[in-house]
Amino acid sequence: MIAILSMRGGIDDALATDLIARVEANIHFLPNRMRYSMNNALIAMGGSMPAMRDRALAAARTIGVVDVDHGETGCRTPDAVAMIGKMVAQQAFKRTRVTRARVQARPAGLRTRRAQRRSLAR
Repeated sequence: MIAILSMRGGIDDALATDLIARVEANIHFLPNRMRYSMNNALIAMGGSMPAMRDRALAAARTIGVVDVDHGETGCRTPDAVAMIGKMVAQQAFKRTRVTRARVQARPAGLRTRRAQRRSLAR
């Protein structure tokens, strides 16, 4: 739930700071599912809230590797520092792609290849 709220901008900075502090203090002492959920919440807050990114990265470095027993499955627990970095890189890539698309916008008189093929087929 925290992950969804943080991605939608529904958590203020004071609440996020408190949650990150709770995660940092308690993550290694809780059951598997709680550790996994807290790690994912930390990733979501750090990746989607630029104001909390430095604090979440510092907490993730302090926490270190989160050990979750997934049983006999192939599941793995993501490393929070690496995942936050990937999210930031993906967001930067999207911004440059959108900017390039706007710059390379087609002039009004040009038709798409599909439209050209349709006109030739008639």
